Amino acid sequence: MYATKSCRVIYKCPSAYLSLDPMTIQNMELVRNIRSGTSKQSLFGVLNHCKTNMGQKLLRTTIIQPLSSTTQQGTIIARQDFVDLLIRSEDAFFEISEKLKGFPDLELICATTLCTISKDYQGTVEGCQSLITRILGLKSSLDSIPPLLEALEVSISALSRDGSLFLS
Repeated sequence: MYATKSCRVIYKCPSAYLSLDPMTIQNMELVRNIRSGTSKQSLFGVLNHCKTNMGQKLLRTTIIQPLSSTTQQGTIIARQDFVDLLIRSEDAFFEISEKLKGFPDLELICATTLCTISKDYQGTVEGCQSLITRILGLKSSLDSIPPLLEALEVSISALSRDGSLFLS
């Protein structure tokens, strides 16, 4: 029985993802080694060659909450095709890797910018300076997207033309 005006939260895993309980994640050492407590010698530690913080977050999320093959088969195949693209073309791999180096964490920038806008920071010089810095960082981040998209498009179209890659 719940008190009136209380909030009851029920967790339901979306059907697009497999649901792994915390004990399974720990026992399989998916993101943290049981002995050392670090990500080294865990699945995440072995696979993590990400160039950006966003990539690391996505990899961690993908390991902990993998896509369901029954509902997301098309997405899984598209990801496999892209990995195949990077394996087949060293030029594409290195060009995309180069564009990703130093790529800012858009998720973090957006979140901190929104927090900075909150009433806690309004009216102070430091708050305004922080907000301006974050907005300029966001602009810089958005400016770095077109070169990355261009590198992706060139790589994909080159491999698609010669029949090496079939995207669904």
